[in-house]
Amino acid sequence: MTTINKKITIFVLFLFLYVSRAHAVIILVHGSFATLSTWWKPHGPFYDELEKQAAGFKQKVISFSWSGIPQDAQIISGAEALAKTILSYPADEEIILIGHSHGGNVINFASHLLHDWLGEIFAARPYTTISSIITQAYNSMLPGLNLQNSAPVVHNLNQPQDYTITTKQHKNNPVFKTVMNAISRIENHKLTHRARNKTSNKRFMLDKVYILGTPVHTEKYPPQMKVIKNFFNLYSTGDFIQPIFGLYKRTYPLHERLVNLSVSIQDTGNFLRPNKPQHYELHSPIIAQWLLAIPETLQAQKLGNFEKFSFNKNGALFFSHKHAPFYYAIHKKKSLRIF
Repeated sequence: MTTINKKITIFVLFLFLYVSRAHAVIILVHGSFATLSTWWKPHGPFYDELEKQAAGFKQKVISFSWSGIPQDAQIISGAEALAKTILSYPADEEIILIGHSHGGNVINFASHLLHDWLGEIFAARPYTTISSIITQAYNSMLPGLNLQNSAPVVHNLNQPQDYTITTKQHKNNPVFKTVMNAISRIENHKLTHRARNKTSNKRFMLDKVYILGTPVHTEKYPPQMKVIKNFFNLYSTGDFIQPIFGLYKRTYPLHERLVNLSVSIQDTGNFLRPNKPQHYELHSPIIAQWLLAIPETLQAQKLGNFEKFSFNKNGALFFSHKHAPFYYAIHKKKSLRIF
């Protein structure tokens, strides 16, 4: 594809997006140790390219900052601040989140804070104790952080349980305190948000989540798909930071609205894994150039084989400097785990 043809293609995509999608807010979340990096801020390469694409259909890009320290308490605190930011927008606003590295886990935990877990617990068990509610909320939101001597994760909400002892065991743990404080504060924001948006019929609070090279831990930081409409996990087999010596995975279990996409980018990686981007290369401007068009716009325009795109199936993307990204399915039943 020539440069002129590429520009024409991008213009057509802008036009399609402008007339077919509501205006949205796009929140960009950086990863670990990246508070001083520039790529996610105005005038940074990824941010500027993303803003240029968003401007074509009057969408607004916002940089969101958290401590960048990859510890559970810091990720949870960042998630609380992100959830508050999201709740500051009208319920009918289209919300798109993009997170790199542990910024994706900040997004994932924020989705749990935004979920109406209180309503869910009371609907299943209308007669329950406060201690039961507290510990059940903690376990359901962060089962991978259950502490020593704590109760197992509850899978049957109708089964009678006494959580008083478990709560006492948790109470002096700083992560438990962080989670409980976050839940308490966010509930107040959620009540205000619901009061302001009584007429909204929107089913999912978060329309799209794109995560880039996020360390995947399905017990500690799974996405809450009752809050997220569509979830896109972009990862690279050339990224050796994401799995952190096998402590994390690259992909999530299959879901009808979630897709794992293995990324290749022209002229990235190294001689061992050519075109397989390293961790920092997953926030390349070439991804920002096309990300908002994945998948609907490229699918509608029948570009890059996207007419064959499907959720609930592992796939791959090849980004080139000369044409739209190319999609193809990976026919594997199990999610990939590459260290």
